[in-house]
Amino acid sequence: MPFSARLSNCLKLLIMLTALSLGACMSSDPMTRADSPQARQAEQLASEGDLDAAARQFLALAEGSSGSASAHYRLRAAEVLRENGDLDGAARAISEIRRNRLDADESFRLDLIDAEVSLKRGDAERASMLLATNEDSIPERLRLRYSELRARTANARGDRFAAARIRATLDAELDGHDRDINREQITELLGTLDDATLKGRAYSLRPDDALLPWIEQALKLRGQMLPRDVPRPQRPVGTLIPNADNDLRREGFHAPRQVALILPLNGPVAGVSQSILDGFFAAYFSDDSRERPQLRTYDAGKSPEDALAAYAQAVADGADFIVGPLLREAVGTLFRQPLPVRVLALNHPDTGEVPPPGSAEFGLLPDAEGAQAAERMLSLGITRAALIAAQTDWAERAGRAVRAQFESRGGSIGGES
Repeated sequence: MPFSARLSNCLKLLIMLTALSLGACMSSDPMTRADSPQARQAEQLASEGDLDAAARQFLALAEGSSGSASAHYRLRAAEVLRENGDLDGAARAISEIRRNRLDADESFRLDLIDAEVSLKRGDAERASMLLATNEDSIPERLRLRYSELRARTANARGDRFAAARIRATLDAELDGHDRDINREQITELLGTLDDATLKGRAYSLRPDDALLPWIEQALKLRGQMLPRDVPRPQRPVGTLIPNADNDLRREGFHAPRQVALILPLNGPVAGVSQSILDGFFAAYFSDDSRERPQLRTYDAGKSPEDALAAYAQAVADGADFIVGPLLREAVGTLFRQPLPVRVLALNHPDTGEVPPPGSAEFGLLPDAEGAQAAERMLSLGITRAALIAAQTDWAERAGRAVRAQFESRGGSIGGES
């Protein structure tokens, strides 16, 4: 046979052997996880709440597989066991996992289970090490669990303040029973700190820090109060100031083009909303100014989520100023969002959030009124005073605010009754 023919046959044989080799490699890999009937059945069992059966099925799949597939099934078994409250079983499942057989997402999920097991075993240092990661890389679906584990780890290490701060940030992401439990945890954590520590920590926080309202609440329960950051105007209303184009314009009120009213039009406070609407429309139609804005009303519903949806719809419809919502929880939820359009809220937030820049809340809490009374006395040169307050909750809160504000600015309360 000519050399060229032999070479051609060799090349054909080489190509054939290569193809067979690749085919063998592909066929030797485990079946794709999503295509495995047993895996689909295990996931179905888990979704239906039959966690014991799901864990057994995943462990059986792990035993019958190898490589990355086995590691994946053991991880799923551990996750199901952990969800079922069996952390010891989860620990046994992950003990046989080789990390290099997991992808990045699975490796992070392994760390979460391992950290939780470590906390149960009293090894907070190991849990802290496992949770040390770049938070920007954490999948959205796992952020709440990661943050909750960080809070538990900080508490286990004795850093109550850090644990409370993480939970205060978590509060905006939770609802229902989970939020109630989280709030109880914040209160308990801050309750372990003395007054001086709480006040010192509060002074180091920004006014919009999520933990600040909780510190104020903890101090109020002990009859203590923080001084407030009272506005101190530096120039008369109407002063000429440069705008973004460096043109001078007079400071003060600028009429909006479209105002939205966000109020709960049904439910237990519908009557209050109607009274607000009556007053608003009476003032609106009595104004014959050419600058009178367009006015639209939106139902804020019965939940904070409904109020957020109403706000978003008002913004989408072109509102450049929004009045509402009315319910305290809805106001708090709204204040925790980035607000592209200014708001005049008709209540105080349920957890004391500060209005975002450019927005305001309508009303005067006894805490704020007491602080402003103290500021007024100080502006008149009064540095010594006696405090007389009624024995009601409102008066006591106002009295504590007067004392806190007055003494923080160098004043002295000589007597109290």
